[in-house]
Amino acid sequence: MPNQHRQFHQSNTCLLPLTVRSSDGRLWTGLLSGENGSPGFMASPRPDLLVGRAKLWEGDPLADSIESGGGLKENQLCAGVGIEYHTRRRNKIAGTIVGVIRDTGNFVEFGISVNEATGNCPKYIHARPLVPHVNTNPKVQQVALKVGENERLPEEIIEFIKSHGTIYLGTAALRQSNTGKEEGHLGTNHRGGLPGFVRVRNDGRTIAIPDYSGNRFMSSLGNIEVTPLASVTIPDFKTGSVLYLTGRAKNLLGEESVKIMPRTKLLTLLEVTGYRFVTDALPFRESGESDVTGKSPYSPPIRYLAEEKEGSSSVTPGATVSLVGMKLHRNASKESSSQSQLGTFEFEISSPKKLEWKAGQCAIIDLSEFTGSGKVYNHMAEHQPKIVNDDGIRTWTISSSPSKENSKQRFAITMREVPNGIVTPRLFYLAQQFERDNRVPSSLLNLPLLGIEGEFVIPEENKKEKYLWIAGGIGITPFLSFIRSMCRSSSNLDVILLLSTRDPQLLLNLLEESFEALEHPRDFKIQIGLFPSQPYKAPLEIPTKLSTNPSVTLKVLEPRRISLSDIHSIG
Repeated sequence: MPNQHRQFHQSNTCLLPLTVRSSDGRLWTGLLSGENGSPGFMASPRPDLLVGRAKLWEGDPLADSIESGGGLKENQLCAGVGIEYHTRRRNKIAGTIVGVIRDTGNFVEFGISVNEATGNCPKYIHARPLVPHVNTNPKVQQVALKVGENERLPEEIIEFIKSHGTIYLGTAALRQSNTGKEEGHLGTNHRGGLPGFVRVRNDGRTIAIPDYSGNRFMSSLGNIEVTPLASVTIPDFKTGSVLYLTGRAKNLLGEESVKIMPRTKLLTLLEVTGYRFVTDALPFRESGESDVTGKSPYSPPIRYLAEEKEGSSSVTPGATVSLVGMKLHRNASKESSSQSQLGTFEFEISSPKKLEWKAGQCAIIDLSEFTGSGKVYNHMAEHQPKIVNDDGIRTWTISSSPSKENSKQRFAITMREVPNGIVTPRLFYLAQQFERDNRVPSSLLNLPLLGIEGEFVIPEENKKEKYLWIAGGIGITPFLSFIRSMCRSSSNLDVILLLSTRDPQLLLNLLEESFEALEHPRDFKIQIGLFPSQPYKAPLEIPTKLSTNPSVTLKVLEPRRISLSDIHSIG
């Protein structure tokens, strides 16, 4: 190891996730840490050696007895990854265990003869300050070292997996030498994403780990191709709980992966064959000072399994959409009248068969050809980190309503421009050009329509119940679709709609457009409370469609937040 790596493990990390292989051939990733949860529990007396003294807890695979086939054993292969969480630095090592001495009180002295050391990028590490927490009381809450073919993980375990954003992945590349001796190496890597980026399949025992754009070493994936085994350990830095998993692993590529997890072309599946869940174990905890600013800016949105996605309409393969119209909604109170706040974009569907959807659902559109997403590899992109994993696919709520009379099958999407975004700034720029020359660029024609889905849909007609709808800003879009659908149907819904917005005039104008389809009085009733979130200079102009519509009651409140009492006063 270079001196920088040696110093890192000696002084910068309070934790070493370490992968070993038990006597039954399975991989487990345990956690080594000092008694007081601080850095400094390891030292490097020479470039190829790490030594340390760690306190183990019951339930950790490294604490197993040698007689049981587990624990730390002389000359066994191992691999670890040290991470300094508040700086996102990490360093991987691999080698063999040497000099193991078991002490009283669950202490162990260990050595690692290092033959591999690799510095890694900080891309998906969530920065978090960790502080010592010595008063722990580790307890093994759940354990099943042998999980049967038809057994499921407990629901508590499944929810734990789906609520965390950091895992340690242990892998191996093993082979038989000419003499029959097993050779090779192990690997331990950090995988991170938004909480829930690891999913659990419907069988209740197979977990799915999406592969994000990395440094292209693909060492973990390569190991799995050689030896289809893996371990996953998931820490909870706030409670100190730790979940250990082991099982059989395989990688899925291309269409095989997309069928399991849409929009993901590389996926690792772990069929769990054993697990352990220990609470209050970690001798350090995440400081309460940490906040969302510590989350990795490279983490893409959570991608769900195909079997998790319900409420989808059938979209025929080959269905496309073409942009046919654009309209900008400007805020007259802004200094520059050309500064757009919201825009509505109309798309026309081309499909082998007619598509059906419900008011409130979303359209999934592939704009990768328009944005160029995925065509250029970016390892790190500090100026725009989201571009690294951006696939150009967007899911937007449809703001228009389904129309059986619409022979051309069109839908509209109302959206806000996202500053420094990858898609919306380009769309809004083109919308300004469209206002001048009424021309749509060819890059926005024949875009793949991947799906129309969503469970947040308009309630059933003729259901005489009262509904409360609450939205902030552009979150009004599904309700615009609801209102348009109510105006075209025999709906008799009784609705209270509370809206909070920075741009009250813009939302009033959008509401007016939603009621344009109302040609004669209907049986529905909608009471609207508009809450500006900040003072507005110019007097609001109440659209005629709202002020004269007998089905609509509008109340504009003084600038403030929505409170519980408003539900009763407006309704």
